[in-house]
Amino acid sequence: MKQPKVLVAAPTWEGHKYILPKYLNRVKNLDYDNYSVLLVNNGKSKSFSKWLIKQGVKVIKIHYKNNIFERITDARNAIINYVLQHPDIKYLLSLDTDVIPPKNIITKLLNHKKPLVGSLVHAGYYHKVPCILKDGYLIKKGQRGLSFYSWKEVVKMRQKKPLHKVWGTSVACLLIHRKIFEAGVKFRYTPYFHVGEDIWFMSEANEKGFSFYVDVSKRIPHYNMPKRVSK
Repeated sequence: MKQPKVLVAAPTWEGHKYILPKYLNRVKNLDYDNYSVLLVNNGKSKSFSKWLIKQGVKVIKIHYKNNIFERITDARNAIINYVLQHPDIKYLLSLDTDVIPPKNIITKLLNHKKPLVGSLVHAGYYHKVPCILKDGYLIKKGQRGLSFYSWKEVVKMRQKKPLHKVWGTSVACLLIHRKIFEAGVKFRYTPYFHVGEDIWFMSEANEKGFSFYVDVSKRIPHYNMPKRVSK
């Protein structure tokens, strides 16, 4: 039986050069026969796209916007549009450039046979919590907040079984079936809650009846951008 075509893709910009050699070495050598790699350059530098092409990957350059959250949103939606324009692509592996997965990541996630299934990664540059959400919002002291599982809860989950149904999990390492995009689910920038364009993706997917699953059997390295290039 032929393996389903998978697109491995992520937004990027010139500030990611600190991790890209390691990332590209991994994504170009995954243990899977039917996949391709796409990076979306949402930075200012057009020459950066030329640098990426020399590394042997396909690149899309999108219009630069000053707001970083708008840039990331536009880049992720450019990836969605690419998937929709290529009917042979059955899954997107959304894999941020600061995430270095095991070589068998595609097979591992495909084997769960879920339209939305991710790996365990942490969220945040400083307060590193599991990027697994219990629900969309909670209100604390008049401010919007997110309800993350704790590391203790993740350990208990792992002791029971590797795969768990959750409200949402990080798009930093998430396998997504194309039917999610065909249903109109996409990323959105909202000024009053701009941190986390993936929150709106999770919310829309849930509203349309799709469920997220996360494999907690192993934590995937998520290096995050050094402070000096995190603008």
